Amino acid sequence: NEFPREVYEWVYYWAHKDPQRLVITDCDKKEFNYSQLLHLARVQAVNLYELGVRAGDRIATIEMNSLDHFSMIIAASLLRAVLVPLNWRLKDPELLYMINDSKPQVLLYGKKYRQNSEYLSQAVKVFDLEELSCVEKFESDIKTEIFNSKIDELEKQFFDYGKLNPVCPILILYTSGTTGFPKGAMISNLQTKQNAINTVVDWGLSEGERYILSAPLFHTGGWNVLSLPLLMSGGEIIIHEKFDAEAILNDIERHKVTLYFGVPTMFISMMESMAFPNVNMSSIKFFISGGAPCPP
Repeated sequence: NEFPREVYEWVYYWAHKDPQRLVITDCDKKEFNYSQLLHLARVQAVNLYELGVRAGDRIATIEMNSLDHFSMIIAASLLRAVLVPLNWRLKDPELLYMINDSKPQVLLYGKKYRQNSEYLSQAVKVFDLEELSCVEKFESDIKTEIFNSKIDELEKQFFDYGKLNPVCPILILYTSGTTGFPKGAMISNLQTKQNAINTVVDWGLSEGERYILSAPLFHTGGWNVLSLPLLMSGGEIIIHEKFDAEAILNDIERHKVTLYFGVPTMFISMMESMAFPNVNMSSIKFFISGGAPCPP
C-alpha cells in the first residue's frame, strides 16, 4: 500500500522527485522528461474536463502508438475516467459496435483516422487528439493561471483517497471477437497497480530500464507487459508507431535498450532482417515473448 496507487500518481511522483529524468522518446525521436509528460497529461485532462468528461466516463481513442496516445491514460487517471483504445485495424462497422457497446463520452482520433471518426460521429462526439493535446493553448499568463487553478481542483479530487474505489476500471480493452462479438475486458486501477508491482519485483526491474513500445495500445501487451510497470519504476520508453523489425533492431543499439516484448512472429521477423547480424544487443537483459509458443 506504500506504492503510489494510480497511474497519474506514478508520473506525479517522478516529476517531483526527478523532473529531468527521461521517460519518453516519441516516434519523431523527440525526448520528453517526466515533468513534460506530466504537463502534457494535465493539458489533456483539463481539455477533456472542458468537454464534459467526468469520473467514470469512457474516453475512446483510435490512433497508432504515439506520445499523445500514451499520455492519455495518465490524463484519464487524473480524471478517474476510463480509456478505451480501439483497434485501428478494424472496419468502421466493427468500430461502431465497440462505440455503441462502451458508450464513450468522446472519441479522440489521430490524423490517419479522421475518415473513421467521421463515420463514428453518428454515435459519439469526435475530437482531434493532437489538437486536444496542444500544450501551447495555456502559455499566456492569464491562461496559465486558469489552467493551474483547474489542475489544483482536479488534483484535490484525485488525492481524496476516501473517494477512491480501486476496482473501478481505468482501461477497457476489446477482445478480437473470433468466437463472437468482441468483449470489453475491464482493467481496474488495482489490477494495473498490482501488475506493475509484480512485474517490477519479479523481473528485477530497476530505475532507468529502457524499453521499446511497439505492441499496439489497443492490446494489453502495449500497456501492461512493460510500459506501465516502467512508468511506475522510473524507466524510459521508446515509442514506435507500429512494429518494424529493422527500426526496432536499430533502436536497440542506438538507445541501449534493456528490455523488449514481442510475439514469436515479431522475433522471427527481426532475426530474418538484414540488419540482425550487425546489431549490438549487449545492452539487452531479456526479451519477453507471449501470445504463442516461442520456437527454439
